[in-house]
Amino acid sequence: YLNYIGEVQEMLLCDDAFLPHFKRKISDDCLSAEIIGADESIRSGEDRASRIYGTEECGTQIKIGDTIEYRLGDFKKIKSVHIVFDSDLNRDTLPGNHTERTHATRANVLLETPDTHLPKTLCRAFTLTAVTRSGEITLLSSMNNIKRAHHVTVPENTEISSLKLKLISGFDGSDTTKIISFDFS
Repeated sequence: YLNYIGEVQEMLLCDDAFLPHFKRKISDDCLSAEIIGADESIRSGEDRASRIYGTEECGTQIKIGDTIEYRLGDFKKIKSVHIVFDSDLNRDTLPGNHTERTHATRANVLLETPDTHLPKTLCRAFTLTAVTRSGEITLLSSMNNIKRAHHVTVPENTEISSLKLKLISGFDGSDTTKIISFDFS
């Protein structure tokens, strides 16, 4: 089992587990691809801010309607795409006092306790497309996203020259939403 511990750790990280002092590995192809519409922070392998990493925030704000694009330069085979949206892990946007925000399973719920809801910071609708030799294909489209992390498997033997993540709407109705990670391997 010691021979496979690195693989298990990488699988857990791709499934959005938090392993202190570990970041997801980012492929050389991703690191060398031209990125348009976002900064380098979305391909750092750090899927959440933590004092362990010395960060209080990670990711970047993107305007609703905008597209983040990776241009690979030439057609390349990639296995998967990893996307992480801001799900308000600190629960700053939930209603109520500190106790109501931080204790998800309360034994006593008062009548005046505020209702919980999906995080207002979460991206509600988006599309992920890829430019292939035979044209543009949709890898993932969600109009009612409720997930923080998406790990999308690319169909085998698909050669891609460009990946595009288009943000359509957020839950809070603002004109921006935060992307924590967007990378590929």
